[in-house]
Amino acid sequence: MSDGPSGRFLHSGSMLSPTGGLMLIYGGNIHNDTGVNLVSSGGQCYTAQPLLYDTYCDSWTQMALPSNLFTSLMRFGHSAITFEKSMYLYGGFNGQMLNDILK
Repeated sequence: MSDGPSGRFLHSGSMLSPTGGLMLIYGGNIHNDTGVNLVSSGGQCYTAQPLLYDTYCDSWTQMALPSNLFTSLMRFGHSAITFEKSMYLYGGFNGQMLNDILK
């Protein structure tokens, strides 16, 4: 497998086609508390960076966010599905509970 972007957790991932090929990864927490002491400092680093993984070419691409999104995009712990070539995200957390839907 190819070298991917930095690790993250509580993100979402969804295949963009029922036949596979491209997987869209969104959000998550990218703060790493697994350092020397293995004690959490409570730091949070939520990301809004969408990633595209090509399963056929085994390659990663960092995508730009659409300019028409006018909401808090950084989040983790949300859910996602793909429907008719669009990914829909619901809720999540970014310091507060979110109840929005992003397409």
